[in-house]
Amino acid sequence: MIEISLAQMRNPRTLFSVDDIVRIIDGRKKIEMGFFVPKNLKSEFEAFLAERERKKKRNVLERVARAQQADPIEEGGIDEGL
Repeated sequence: MIEISLAQMRNPRTLFSVDDIVRIIDGRKKIEMGFFVPKNLKSEFEAFLAERERKKKRNVLERVARAQQADPIEEGGIDEGL
């Protein structure tokens, strides 16, 4: 992983000439601002993001299923409308 400061990003040749993930830092505050993913890693990164979103959705659905299991509405019962 390569580190580039915000000042170095002003020269796009520096940023677009790398084939690795770039860690962008604020040079003055010495804090991490984010990452730049080059085109050649696009498909791998998109697969990672899709898997992450799938896990988030699955976690929400599991929480909903556990909540429904803990508080079932019996047949003929009326819920509170919440």
